[in-house]
Amino acid sequence: MLRHIGLVLLLLLSLRLTPTNSVDLDPINLALNSHAVIPYSAGLEELRIERFEISGTSEQSIRESLRANGPKDISNEPRDAFTAWDIRWRWPVSEDGEAAISQVETTCKITVKLPDLKSYSDLPKSTQERWVRYINAVVSHEKAHVDSALAQCRKITPAIKSAASQDPSLTAQAANKIGNQFLRTAWRFDRRFDRESDHGRKQGVRF
Repeated sequence: MLRHIGLVLLLLLSLRLTPTNSVDLDPINLALNSHAVIPYSAGLEELRIERFEISGTSEQSIRESLRANGPKDISNEPRDAFTAWDIRWRWPVSEDGEAAISQVETTCKITVKLPDLKSYSDLPKSTQERWVRYINAVVSHEKAHVDSALAQCRKITPAIKSAASQDPSLTAQAANKIGNQFLRTAWRFDRRFDRESDHGRKQGVRF
């Protein structure tokens, strides 16, 4: 009986001391989890994370790879990362061309492009630590763009439905005007946020 108990204790100790490979040490995944940015496709909303590969054995070569391989913004300027959103709304249209505006649905597709440093594991610890701080700042900055786009997207359907309930003769043109107001709000936020944060540099997006 005592021998069996001893075997059980040894087994439990071996399980506790056995190293596991399930820990995710990928800097991007750690940053996404830390800031609660989870790729998903649910209902009318979709969030995709796209990685672009960069490499380098020194901070200078990493910066050069970032500039050479990073995404371009709408002004065709190179960026360390970029968030693009596509918000659209639609309603059924009958065979005679009548729009059922009260049945409007809004979709939101967001793509976040992030730098994936393939040479990360080969870098000195000090450079790895700096990269981790940097990628956390990048994700935090891009999350603000994601949150803004989602917030405006989720206001469009209720706003158009409310207007249609108050005015059953609401035209498609008037409904589109309502939706476009929220698009402009999202656009203005993106421009103001990037201007005030110097595209995230004031938040630590600087490597």
